[in-house]
Amino acid sequence: MSERMYDYRVFVRMMQRAVSEAGDTQLSRSWKLVRGCITVHAIVDKDPKQSIEQAMNEAWDDFVAAYYDQECTYVMDALAIGMKDSSPPGLETPIIVAVDEAYKAASQNPKRKRAKRAHKTDSFLTLVQDEHP
Repeated sequence: MSERMYDYRVFVRMMQRAVSEAGDTQLSRSWKLVRGCITVHAIVDKDPKQSIEQAMNEAWDDFVAAYYDQECTYVMDALAIGMKDSSPPGLETPIIVAVDEAYKAASQNPKRKRAKRAHKTDSFLTLVQDEHP
């Protein structure tokens, strides 16, 4: 993965929404286990010089790597398999799509300057009235 997670809270919030919308008991259970185990994983692996937020970002990065069958810890591999296996077919938004979208959103560098947005009331066209009839 070329990106890295900057804000795991964005990832968790978006995934929570996708899991809730799916409305599946087994997927909800698996998601709860993922959240709890990743928190413990981050606490156990936290470097003394790291903040808990940095450790959580790394742990969630590891989970996403596992989800995409990339190199990861054994625990993350098991959690990703559980999440995949509990995801019911035919969801409006497949969980793999939700993971991808949530990861991209959480990987936006907060130091990156965002483009200025135009207000809805701003007009890109200027009306020019012809002074000659």
